[in-house]
Amino acid sequence: AGASSAQAHASQHASYDVLFGMFGYSVSVRGVQRLLLSLRADIGSILWRPKRSKTTRVKPVDRVIPRRLLYTPPGGVNGVEPGAPQLTAACLTRPALFRAPMLRSTMHAKWDEPACRATALQLDSCGVDFDSLWLSRDERATVDRFRATGSWVHPDATAGGDAHDATATNLSEVGVGAAVGSAADGGLTVVVVTSPIRCHPSTEMIERVFESFRFAQGVQGCRIIVVADGSKPPTTDGTYAPKRGKVPEDVQAGYREYIAALRVLAASDRPFWDRTEVVALERWSGFGHAVREGLLRARTEYTMVVQHDHCFSAATPVTRVVKWMGGAGAHYVAFPQASCFRHVHRCSSEYQIDLQRDTQRLPPDTLAGGAPEATTDPETTGGESGGESEGRLSPILFWYDSTHVARTAVYLRLVFGGDDPLPRGHFIEDTFGQQMLRLLRENFDRWFPVFRTYLYCPGADGVEQPLLYHLDGRRYHTDAEREAKLWSLNPHAPDTPDTPTSLGQADS
Repeated sequence: AGASSAQAHASQHASYDVLFGMFGYSVSVRGVQRLLLSLRADIGSILWRPKRSKTTRVKPVDRVIPRRLLYTPPGGVNGVEPGAPQLTAACLTRPALFRAPMLRSTMHAKWDEPACRATALQLDSCGVDFDSLWLSRDERATVDRFRATGSWVHPDATAGGDAHDATATNLSEVGVGAAVGSAADGGLTVVVVTSPIRCHPSTEMIERVFESFRFAQGVQGCRIIVVADGSKPPTTDGTYAPKRGKVPEDVQAGYREYIAALRVLAASDRPFWDRTEVVALERWSGFGHAVREGLLRARTEYTMVVQHDHCFSAATPVTRVVKWMGGAGAHYVAFPQASCFRHVHRCSSEYQIDLQRDTQRLPPDTLAGGAPEATTDPETTGGESGGESEGRLSPILFWYDSTHVARTAVYLRLVFGGDDPLPRGHFIEDTFGQQMLRLLRENFDRWFPVFRTYLYCPGADGVEQPLLYHLDGRRYHTDAEREAKLWSLNPHAPDTPDTPTSLGQADS
């Protein structure tokens, strides 16, 4: 709602048929009737087909209004009788509508905070402030927090969180020299993405994922967010395409029961579940935007993303990897499944890019708890640090959707910000990952400092040990179902974290 002075100014121009403002417009009754006559006579006027496109799109109505209403040829056209009166239009010279404070943008989230600063200037130009607007309780709290701290923060951010929203952080602020967070000191959030599949309402598969977190060293004290994606209207022909959000009604019914069961687990005192919250999305968003919902709720510098059918199969030093990221300025580290090693080999043989050249050693753990200085020289990362280095981090040209750790702000900026954000309904690796691969193949030295993506490889040089295995959620059958069919049971992680496993070798 606008300020009273702006409302009075708008009322002086009530005789106009079209009144345009920055965030809205008003059309008179006569104008609506004229618009309907025009469109009924020429519905094609609101349709357009982009060049080389197979689909037809609908123009926004505010782009149609000026041409349809403000010009009528003397002979009449498009259902308007000859001699019909010309309609009139005007633009407000004072703001009458204002953008809600820290309203989340689904396309250009990086402008949320600048938009608030612009709104403050508009209000000041009218001689009023945010107290003159009709605001919701959350919006009012956002304004009060700004007045207390001087920073604009989204309504769902915690009072003790970062002063700036993650999507409004510059890349320079989260590069080398940023504050080092770790899994051990609360600097990591775990986001688990789930979606409807045939095995629901059974929670067996995701419980197996949670049980495997015992292998992820340092995750024990982390906050976990389970993001349950929505789905499209149920299919009537039995189509089962969960990647596209298309599943039959019986699968959707099972999924609703499954989400309720997840909330029961999150209210229990079971390990890992006792730190879990469940966020159910109302509509289908796809894996990428389900991840985004989790990132927006994270309050930490780093986020680990986990799919609901990817389990850890061996001890994984998450805390040490996060510490290394803080010292080395890395943005993303993937934990390996079998396909990751094939990518490294392909870069050398097909793309002629030697990723081993820039491989770094993961320094041994330190009692001091600080982040050891990263180095690319193998000669200086072994015995001098007091023990043999465990594992290595190799640059990669791809952003895998499988389990990975990344800087929260950079994740939002690179994947969901800019002029070409990830479209809703897409997997990150299928869209952003392919764009990133193309750029790095064309000019690795130029683009790698932008992405800074690595693969953690456990063990000594030449060892290829996957740390993840894939349960294949789309075709998952519970152990009870498999036993009834006389099938072998689903793969299970070993009993102890230090036991070697080959579960991930068969991953697709």
